[in-house]
Amino acid sequence: MWFIAFFLLSFNLQASEPVVILASDSIPPYVMASEQPQWNLPGLQVEIVDAAFNEFSIKTSWQYMTNNRIVVQFVKPGIDAGLNIAFMNSGGAIFESEPIINYKNCVIGRSSIKESWLKNLNKLKILGHQRAQFIYQKIFGSYDFKNKNYNEVTNQRTLAYHAVSHRADIVLSDALVLSYYAKKYFEAQYLVSDLVCLKVIQSPRTLGFKTAKLRDQFNSGLKKIKSNGLYKKILDKYYGQFSSF
Repeated sequence: MWFIAFFLLSFNLQASEPVVILASDSIPPYVMASEQPQWNLPGLQVEIVDAAFNEFSIKTSWQYMTNNRIVVQFVKPGIDAGLNIAFMNSGGAIFESEPIINYKNCVIGRSSIKESWLKNLNKLKILGHQRAQFIYQKIFGSYDFKNKNYNEVTNQRTLAYHAVSHRADIVLSDALVLSYYAKKYFEAQYLVSDLVCLKVIQSPRTLGFKTAKLRDQFNSGLKKIKSNGLYKKILDKYYGQFSSF
């Protein structure tokens, strides 16, 4: 009898252990660890993941770090999942979840160039985030990204500044991320700008797991929050607050 009681206690302790998830700390408003305490929000992707696991009363423990560190840490014991890790070279087996959300990679510019920008690419000043060219190649076709008018930066605030001040004709960025930084740092200029999303590439983002079992459980929870309306409620909260595109 004592053996059964011990087994049940051990099982409950294991069941109560949180799922340990690695994530970048610098992709607001998708992940907002770096933006605290200004915002009492965990981030769009974080909130969706937590809600999906909560359907099974599973807690999460988030560890925030740079993308390079995520790749190194993911293969170590004690780590269960990595956010967006399928887009990184982790060096380990990954069981990828159903898409949590689609990033909205936009070609952003003034509405006045909506009809002409694509045929005038070589003449336009274009600024993108790091490695943007690999995402936007399908749209830009034969455009030479070595063009002197094309540059990439690592700082999203810089992208937002060049967009709202029109120092760049086109900015390549996720719409929600750019809106977040533009509103936070350059709100007055942003509110009177005529920026639009000229073209968009949807890019699905997932959660990468070490085991298929945990991946399948998460997928089941994700399906539940989509069917019960919680998923849409979370989307509306973030897009309503941060997006203008």
